[in-house]
Amino acid sequence: MQKFQHDPHSFLLFVVGQKKHFCFMMIIFVVSARLLYMTVPFFTKQITDALTNSYENMVYLNVGLLLAAIILSTIFYRITGLIAARWNAFMEVHAAQLAFDYLIGHSAQYFANRLSGKLQNKVLNISTAVSGIMPIIFWDFLDLVVKLILSVALAFSVNVYIGGIFLFFILISVSLSAAMTKRLSQYSWEQADASSEVRGTMVDVVSNILAVKQNVATVRESKNAENVLANYSQKRKRTWTFFEKILFLNNVVIFFMISSVMIVAVYLWKLDALSPGDIIMMLMLMNGLFGDLQFLSSSFNRFMERYGQMREGLEEVFAPYAIVDHSAAKNGVIKNGVIVFDNVHFRYEEEDTQVVFDHLSLTISAGQKVGLVGESGAGKSTFVSLLLRFVEPENGNIRIDGCDIAYMRQDDLRDAIAYVPQDALLFHRSLKDNITYGNPNATDEEAITAAGRAYAREFIEKMPDKYDTLVGERGIKLSGGQKQRVMIARAMLKKSPILVLDEATSALDSRSEKYIQEALEGLMKNRTTIVIAHRLSTLKKMDRIVVFDNGNIVEDGSHEELLAIKGKYYMLWQHQSGTLM
Repeated sequence: MQKFQHDPHSFLLFVVGQKKHFCFMMIIFVVSARLLYMTVPFFTKQITDALTNSYENMVYLNVGLLLAAIILSTIFYRITGLIAARWNAFMEVHAAQLAFDYLIGHSAQYFANRLSGKLQNKVLNISTAVSGIMPIIFWDFLDLVVKLILSVALAFSVNVYIGGIFLFFILISVSLSAAMTKRLSQYSWEQADASSEVRGTMVDVVSNILAVKQNVATVRESKNAENVLANYSQKRKRTWTFFEKILFLNNVVIFFMISSVMIVAVYLWKLDALSPGDIIMMLMLMNGLFGDLQFLSSSFNRFMERYGQMREGLEEVFAPYAIVDHSAAKNGVIKNGVIVFDNVHFRYEEEDTQVVFDHLSLTISAGQKVGLVGESGAGKSTFVSLLLRFVEPENGNIRIDGCDIAYMRQDDLRDAIAYVPQDALLFHRSLKDNITYGNPNATDEEAITAAGRAYAREFIEKMPDKYDTLVGERGIKLSGGQKQRVMIARAMLKKSPILVLDEATSALDSRSEKYIQEALEGLMKNRTTIVIAHRLSTLKKMDRIVVFDNGNIVEDGSHEELLAIKGKYYMLWQHQSGTLM
C-alpha cells in the first residue's frame, strides 16, 4: 500500500482497476450516447434544408432518424447511470476499506499526535472523492471531449472559416480553464484540510462532552469552533471567488465566439455559401456548448475539489509507517516470557533534547513478577510502550525468549502480551464483545467465568440486557471501576505468557481492589508479569520492584530489600504510609 503515498493517480487507478469491465463499459456507452446525440444538429440541418426546398420525403426520413437518435442516446445514457450505480458504490466502499485498513496499521504515536475525528474525516474524504471524481471524468470530461471533437468536425463540414473560428475560441476557453487548474487545486486542497479541521474539532469536543460540561467550557469550545469555521469560511470564499473570475472570463470568450461565428455565417449565407440549415446547425452546436464551456471551469473546480480532498486524505492516512515488520520477520511463538532490555536508548521525537532512556538494561526472568515504581514521567509507561513495540528505541534492542522484537511480527508480539492499561479501552459494543475482544473465539461460558473472576458478574447481571448490554462510547455507561473490571476480565481470557498491568486497580474502591488483587494473583500464575502502580501496597508480593528515576533504574530488589537500603523506594513508601512529614 506504500505505493499510494501522496499519489492520488496511483490510488485512483488501483481502485478503478478492481472492476475494469465497468470502466470499459462506461467508455463505450458514454461515447456511443454522445455520438448518437451529436447527430441531432445534423438531422436538424437536413430537416431545415428539406423544408426550405419542399423535400417532403427527406423531412419525414430525417425526423425519423432524429427521433431514433434521441431515443437510443437516452437509453445509452441511462445504461451508464445503471453501471455507475454499481461501480461507484463499489469504489466508494473499496476506497474506504483500503484507507481504513492502512490507517489502523499506524503506530500508537501516530494516533497520539492527531485528532481521531480528523482522521475519520480524511478516510471519508478519500472514499467520497473517488466516487465523486469518476462521474465527472465520464459524464463531464469524456462526454465533453467527444462533443467538442464532433462539434468542430461538423463546423468544418459547414465551412473551413466557420470551423477555424469555432476551433480557435474553443481552444481559448479550454486552455483558460485548464490554466487555472493549478491554483484552483491548491485552493481546493486548503479548503479540504480546513473542512477536516472543522469536523475533527467538533468530534473531539463531542467525544469529551463530559469534560466540557464539568469545566464549564461550552462558551470556550464554541469560540474554538467559531475560529476553525471562520478559517474554513475564508478558504471556501477564496475558492468560490476565484471560480467566479474564471466563469466571467469564459463568458467573455463564449460571447465573442458566438458573435464571430454568426457574423461570418450570415456573411457567407448572403454569398450563398451557407444554407439556412447550416446556420441552424451552428446555432444548435453553439447553444449546446454554451453551458458546457461556460461551466467547464465549474467541472474543473468540482474535479479539483474532489481531487484535493483525496490528495489531502492520502497524504495523512497513507503516510509511511513509523513501525513496520522487518522483511526477515517470521511467525513466532513466545512461550516462556524472558524479557531483556539491552542498552536501550529512546526519546519520543528525533528533535527532542530530552532523552527518556539512555543505555537502559534490564532482565526479567520467565514467570517473574516485577513491579515498576517511580514518579510521573520517570519512564514506566514508556518501558511498557517499548515492550509492546508501540514505539521503537533509537539504539539497543529488546529481546523476548532470546528473539529481538524488531524481528518479530508485531501481531505475534502483542498476541503474547495481555495488557490492562490505566485508561479502560472499551468499544461501543456489548459487554460480551468487550470481554472477549482479546480472545474472540472464547465461549459464552468462558466469558462468564472470566467476568466472575474479575468480580464483574455482580454488576453485569443486574443490567437489563446483561452481557448484551451496550457500554456506550468508550464505556461511558459504566463507572471507572466497572470499566476496569471488564478490562481485567478481558486479560483473563487472553492466554498469553506475559501480563502487563498499568495501574489496573487504580479505579477500584478498597473493597473491590481486595477481591481483584486475589483474582490477579491467580492471573499472574505461570506468567511473566509487569505491574505499574503508584499505590505501593499493591506491589508488596512482587518478586522484584524496579525503581525508575528520570529514565534510569536506581533500585532493584524485593519490597523488604528496598526498604532496608532506605533509598528512593523507602522515601516513596514513607510518603504514602504517612510516616514522613
